Amino acid sequence: MNSNMNNNLDGLYHELLASFQQQSKQQHFSLNQGSDVAMPDSDLTPLSEDALWSDSLTWDDPEWDLASSDGGESAQTPQPFPLGDFSTVQKRFQTLLKQRLYTEIQHNPPRFPWESSADRCTLDYSDDTTQSLSTAQRIWLPHLADVLPVALPPLVLAQLLETCNQVVGSIRPQAAKMVNAVQPLFPDYAQTLNEVMGRIRLSPSLCPTRFSAAEQQHQRDRLAAILPTDYYEASVEQQMVIALLVAKQVLDLLAVTLSPSQPQVERLWMTNAGIIRLAINYDPETARGGDWMSQTPLRARVQLPGAGTLALTTAQESITAQRTTAGYLSVELSNWDIETCYLLTVGLDRPVPSSLKFAITCQV
Repeated sequence: MNSNMNNNLDGLYHELLASFQQQSKQQHFSLNQGSDVAMPDSDLTPLSEDALWSDSLTWDDPEWDLASSDGGESAQTPQPFPLGDFSTVQKRFQTLLKQRLYTEIQHNPPRFPWESSADRCTLDYSDDTTQSLSTAQRIWLPHLADVLPVALPPLVLAQLLETCNQVVGSIRPQAAKMVNAVQPLFPDYAQTLNEVMGRIRLSPSLCPTRFSAAEQQHQRDRLAAILPTDYYEASVEQQMVIALLVAKQVLDLLAVTLSPSQPQVERLWMTNAGIIRLAINYDPETARGGDWMSQTPLRARVQLPGAGTLALTTAQESITAQRTTAGYLSVELSNWDIETCYLLTVGLDRPVPSSLKFAITCQV
């Protein structure tokens, strides 16, 4: 490859000399037509390739000596033309050199030592982050497109949904769940993340006792409005705030709380495979009956757009139902307890197996 590079440089050098000689003929003809401008003498001697590169393209002498290749003219013969602006000549040579090198690299790209000349590969450096998402990660994202207070890049949103799905069943406080969900996005800023969470927790956007749920949502929307719209252009602390706000919203979507005032909850979740309809209900009047035979079961039903599963998990057991076509599934738990978190897992078999978890809590 070095021999090819040397041949290219020789050709480029002679191309540049030819352009200078053409300029010389034109300007010499102009002088013969009556120009009486005195031209400076130039000592023109040919430059070897080593001399051309010895100063790394920072020629210090603006007067070059160019003799004919056949030795017909003496190197001391004055030439009746100026070489013009030195910076222009340098820029032109560098432009020609870059074009030639670019062409050579396109036709003969560099290879690793273990690659042969017969190897051909197509490199894709696309900036589309969605290409880094797996099919399983893409399935559940459509539902989050319009319900979140701040837009996140798909790859970041998929990571955040995955971590929220892991911590949604934890018995820890909501603020701790949010930090745990966001922590993998900022592995080197644990202390800063805790400080940012502390400030947000005391703000009207998340305080559970000072404002109603509607007012808290209004405050979160106001906070989201003043944050940068581009996640990657935000500072680290701003990214933390954005991620924490999104984590709060996702955890709320995955949490189902049943109470005497709301004994049944329904959820819709848009996926790439279609809409999932989920309904969960219980009877709070039978919660303290003492006899589980007379207790109304905790029941969960789901409508799937295709083959899938539904599983209700407790600390001791798991009740599972599945089907191979689109339709309904139902599971029941007879001996449920109040203030206990149960995980309801909705699974889809196509296009690839994937699942989403909901945390169910019963109150009386």
